[in-house]
Amino acid sequence: MLNLLFDLDGTLVDSGDGITRCLAHALESVGYQPPPRLQLERFIGPSLQDSLAILLETDDSGLLDASVNAYRERYSEIGWNESVVYPGAHECLSALRSQGLRLVLATSKPEVYATRIVDAFGLARHFDALYGSELSGERAHKPALLAHLLASEGIDAGASLMIGDREHDVRGARANRIRAIAVSWGYGDRLELERSDPELIVDSFADLRAAVNTLTSGSQPGP
Repeated sequence: MLNLLFDLDGTLVDSGDGITRCLAHALESVGYQPPPRLQLERFIGPSLQDSLAILLETDDSGLLDASVNAYRERYSEIGWNESVVYPGAHECLSALRSQGLRLVLATSKPEVYATRIVDAFGLARHFDALYGSELSGERAHKPALLAHLLASEGIDAGASLMIGDREHDVRGARANRIRAIAVSWGYGDRLELERSDPELIVDSFADLRAAVNTLTSGSQPGP
């Protein structure tokens, strides 16, 4: 059985409003002027601690802890609910599951927030399991998260396929010898995705379903 490992932010839900507003709030809380939203969007996907360290240009643990706490204060109250499920996501997940494929959520987002989102937006019913990071930052990087997922589930990397919108998803998969499909509708631009070298880049949920079927059958995609 093929195991489909799905990213969450930028892949199944458009989380741009919640994450960028929380990042801006976190920066303001420690006296920094946040950059425009477009510049903040590139931090949708990577770990929160890494993102704030870059935005604040610091490795000061006190400053980083304060900004992380401010981010999470807003996110736990408001930000998580500012996500929107992408049109076609439910239908795609339902169709893939009906084919007998096993679906697992694999997100760098803290598991407590990921669980809240998939429950609230009706996505939980599509998944056999959910894996996220800890609030401490443990498993916030995709290679570690996917290694933990494979070990916990006892599944074969060769029988798994990662689906995500950022280079972090693809590189995390490669680090664990998992094939990857990149989706173009999220927050990774085309050049970023191409450089990460996924099996395929798809532009719609219909294309994603076709790509999964192609890779499942073992055939090669056409030009």
